[in-house]
Amino acid sequence: MMPRGASESEISAINKPTGGWSPARPMDWGSRFVLIVTLLAGLFMTAAGVAALLIPRWFADAAGFPRHTHFVHDAGAFQLGIGVTVLLALAWGDGLALVLAGFLVANTTHAVNHAVDIDLGGHSGDRWGLAALSLLTVVALVVRLGQRGWVIGEVTPRHQPGAGPVRTPEDGAGNHLPPERPTGGHARQPRRRW
Repeated sequence: MMPRGASESEISAINKPTGGWSPARPMDWGSRFVLIVTLLAGLFMTAAGVAALLIPRWFADAAGFPRHTHFVHDAGAFQLGIGVTVLLALAWGDGLALVLAGFLVANTTHAVNHAVDIDLGGHSGDRWGLAALSLLTVVALVVRLGQRGWVIGEVTPRHQPGAGPVRTPEDGAGNHLPPERPTGGHARQPRRRW
């Protein structure tokens, strides 16, 4: 039994298995340019952050900073966080999860700096406050990812425009489209964006 308004080809397109490999769509020049610049910026910031953390004297000389190890370590923590955030943006589709992940990297590295550099700067309680904020951020990130169904990237729809109605899990099991719902009765609630 076919739902009203759906043609045989529309039903066939919906019920056709979509498993297996499919070629990627070609990128236009603008998309390729944005991808390359984003990748280069992310790699540069990540490399700068790692250099500031691992070889702070060299980094301070190269950047024209005073040779203050804790200051350079903190600069590296924030550069690393920015770099990781930019790189994750290439794969993660949710802005809130992306920001939480990038902040987690920067803040946790900052907390480690305050623990390692205890005699070079900051206050004795800084490492504990920063560590507590990182722990809260981990919990928030896990909650957010759970809200998003553990999907962090882009999800391409199986439905093709003009292919007719789409069966959702709420519609029930089976490979057929359910009959149209009567007006009045139970209506599906719109999903919240966050």
